[in-house]
Amino acid sequence: ARLDFAPIEEQYGITFREYFAEDLRRLTTPENEALVTVGEESLEATPVGELFLRNLAICFDRWWREKHENSEKPVFSRTV
Repeated sequence: ARLDFAPIEEQYGITFREYFAEDLRRLTTPENEALVTVGEESLEATPVGELFLRNLAICFDRWWREKHENSEKPVFSRTV
């Protein structure tokens, strides 16, 4: 799975790396674990990372973060 930044930048009039800077920082650990490759113009899940696309996508889900990140209640993944 690959996401090219240019079509999103054109459609929404944004600079992808600036608009999603915080979200891209959240991909640092998955990138270090060889689950995703973040380039200058795209990001791409590795073959192993494709098994965890939902987990990678959560990095971009601001609603989920606001609801769960500071919660004391444990959150269990439903991806596996």
